[in-house]
This record gives sequence, C-alpha cells and structure tokens, in this order.
Amino acid sequence: PSSTYRIQFNRNFNFRHLLNILDYLEDMGITTIYASPVLQAAKGSEHGYDGIDVTRINSELGTEDDMKKLAQGLKSKGIGWIQDIVPNHLAFDTNNVWLKDVLERGINSSYATYFDIDWDHPFYPKKLMVPFLEAPVSECLQQNILNIRFQEDGFYVAYRDLLYPVSLETYPLLISGCLPDEFNNVNSLLNALISNNGISYEQCCGMKSELMQQLNDDAVSANIHEKVRQINADNELLSSIVHSQHYALVYHMDSNTTINYRRFFNVNGLICLRIEDEAVFNAYHELIYKLYERGHIQGLRIDHVDGLKNPVEYVDRLRAMFGEDCYIIVEKILDDQEELPEMRIQGTSGYEFLSYINQVITDNKGSEKLLKTYNSYVPEFNDYEKLVFDKKLAFLEPYLNG
Repeated sequence: PSSTYRIQFNRNFNFRHLLNILDYLEDMGITTIYASPVLQAAKGSEHGYDGIDVTRINSELGTEDDMKKLAQGLKSKGIGWIQDIVPNHLAFDTNNVWLKDVLERGINSSYATYFDIDWDHPFYPKKLMVPFLEAPVSECLQQNILNIRFQEDGFYVAYRDLLYPVSLETYPLLISGCLPDEFNNVNSLLNALISNNGISYEQCCGMKSELMQQLNDDAVSANIHEKVRQINADNELLSSIVHSQHYALVYHMDSNTTINYRRFFNVNGLICLRIEDEAVFNAYHELIYKLYERGHIQGLRIDHVDGLKNPVEYVDRLRAMFGEDCYIIVEKILDDQEELPEMRIQGTSGYEFLSYINQVITDNKGSEKLLKTYNSYVPEFNDYEKLVFDKKLAFLEPYLNG
C-alpha cells in the first residue's frame, strides 16, 4: 500500500459510516485502510482491543452482511483492507465466552489451557485470580456489595454490576430444600454435570440449559430466591461460598505483588492467550481466515507481537494458514539499537519510520532552547538517562512485582 488510512471502528463509527465516506478516501488517493479489530469486543468498547468472542463480528460495528457490503465498496474503489488482529490477549470480562467457562468450571473447562494461567500457583492452586474488588472479600461482604444472585441462566457471585458464574459444584448447596418431589431428575442432571469433568463446552451448555429449565419453574424459582436471600443474610456462609469457587476474588491492589495469569503489561482487565498452542491458534484465527478467504480483507496487522511466546513461530503458522499472498505486518516498537528479527512479513506498522520523521521535522535549535529553559526550572532533572532509568524502575517495582 502506498497510502494507508487508519480506521478506528466503534459503536459511533461502524461499517456503514465508513461505507458512506469511500468517495472521500478515493479523492484523497487512499489505497488501503488499516482497521482496528472487528471481532466481538467488550460492550461499549471504543477501540476493539478488548475482545470477548473471536467467533463473531462485533455487533456494535454491524452485521456480516454490512461488512461484506463495505468490502465490496472498497474493492470498487481499488482500496485494500488490512485488518488488525490481537492474538496476545482478550478482555478479562464475564461476557468473554471462553473465560466464563473457565470461571465456572475451572481446570475442567474446555478452555482452561487457552489462557496463560498458572494453575499451580502457591497462593491460588487450581484457581484463577480475579483482582477486581475495591477491598478484600471480608470488607466487601460487610458493605453488602458481594452476594449470590439467581438468574434464568444460573447462579452468580455478584460484585456490584459484575456477575461471576458460580461453580456447578456449589449448586447442590444453593438448591437444597428448594425442590418438590416431582423434580427428582434435577439431582441426576446436576450430578451428571458435576461428575462428567471432561465434557465439551457445547455439551456442558446443553446439559446446563436443561437443568435451568427445571430450576426456572415458578414454584422452584420462588423457593430458590428465598434460599438465596437467606444465604446473603449470612456472611459466614456467603464467605464460604465465595471462597469455594474455581476463582479467587481479591482486592485489585493485590495484583501488584501477586498474579497468576499473564496480563497485557499491568492491565488486569486483559488476560493473555496461549496462542503458541495449536488448538488456541486455530480457534482464534478461524473467523479471521474466513474473512480473508472470502476476500473481505487482504492483509493483517499483528498487535503486540512482542507479547507472544515465540513471535517467529507464530508468524510462520500464520503464513502457512493465510498463504504467501497475504500482506502481513507486525506492531513492533524498535529501539534505535534493535533490529527486527527475521520473520516472513512485509514489515512493521511504522513506528520507527515515525521516529525518523519526527527527527526530520524537529528544529534542533528550537529543542536546544526548550531544553535550556527546562533545565533552568528543574536543574535536578537534567540527567536524562538517570531520569529514564528511575521512572522505569518506579513503574516496575510497585506494579509488576507479581
């Protein structure tokens, strides 16, 4: 591409909005758009880098048909489409399809190995740390902002407006004494769910749906809501239930010193994938590849390639899947002393080029004046190298100690 136009999709600028300005892009001589992620992101996401479901197009951007019309419109103008993908991480969001199953079923989840979780962590063995509470669990219970909630699709640990699925192993306690005699089959359904650890996500969903049909019976549901009310009034019992889940709800500041999943930098809300695993790789790229195969997109931009375990191997797999004709670039922030590793790509997204351009358009005489003025105000900060080192250390020590 000789002239690329960056597109930031969100609910306020979707596929149809872009379709309406194609004449404008053509008049400017744009040959390629470079688009932000289009897979389903967290609700209201302004950027799309917080994905929650890689199997469908972001509904806030439009339908697959809308995307098809946009792709056809771009082709009619001779404009290509480079699509940004985020194989490093997804959002730590209870609407994240894969993660929700992990929260509910723990190490028995179909997706337990999809995320970079240390299941043998000494502080949280066989649990996923959930560091989003505003205070420790005991204080949240005292403030009545942590409780059990029963909904049509199951039981949840509710923290303000966040809903974390309750483990299936907890259900017998929650429904004990709530079932009339004619609902004896509920126990067998529940036992089958709990005992069949190896069932797939789809099988689990089907069996749970059948269970919830029984629990949503008017009489049963009324009994359950009363039982939940009683549980929420008993902080000791409630605490026991909260601590018996496949995850550990903790104070968010605890993640500064302890963490058992890999994050994007120190962002607790972004949990990293094990994209080096072939099953994860294939599942993540399935829809993106279909979009390429259909001709909707012609290239890929890999976000945060440095976060991947083996960037070169990843690119090789991507190239094998998409073929040699696919235009592939990576987001790579190169230091002036650093060289790009040998990869089967067309290049980077151009940060180093921008650095050179900034030097070209910077007036050195002006920078000397600014530096002199700066040093006159804060002479104690005139050692730039020391300042950079101190600031990096000031970030690493308090926020990445875990």
